[in-house]
Amino acid sequence: MLILDYPDWEKPTLFGAFLPKILFELTPELVEIDKLLLNPIFEEPIVSKFNTLLGRPTVPVRVFIRMMVLKFFLCISYEDLSEIVTKTPMYKRFCHIPLEMDAPTDTAMMKITKKYGEEIIRELNDNFILELRKTKVIKGRKIR
Repeated sequence: MLILDYPDWEKPTLFGAFLPKILFELTPELVEIDKLLLNPIFEEPIVSKFNTLLGRPTVPVRVFIRMMVLKFFLCISYEDLSEIVTKTPMYKRFCHIPLEMDAPTDTAMMKITKKYGEEIIRELNDNFILELRKTKVIKGRKIR
């Protein structure tokens, strides 16, 4: 079963009330990326091909996309990604994961990446780079 987001990821928790607010503040780069990822164009390739109401729930689409962006942004492995996101409130907030939940495991992320296939991952990456160029976050270069 395909779900887009955890239902209560924004809901404040009792535990979160005792933590300093600075732990949840995104870096300027992540704020820009977060704004770009609100565009539904990034979810469309996955939702159009894998939308079903049957089966076990999987990692939410938005969580998967944000974790993959974070993986490439930080240049880390799946194992490190899962560990870092689980331990860092700022990354949990960026990835839309509730504070009391652990991040998806490295094996879950690898299996989902394999399930979606290289073509969809490439399409997500191309759409993301196109949006970065449109908003002038990065500049395109001509190949000589």
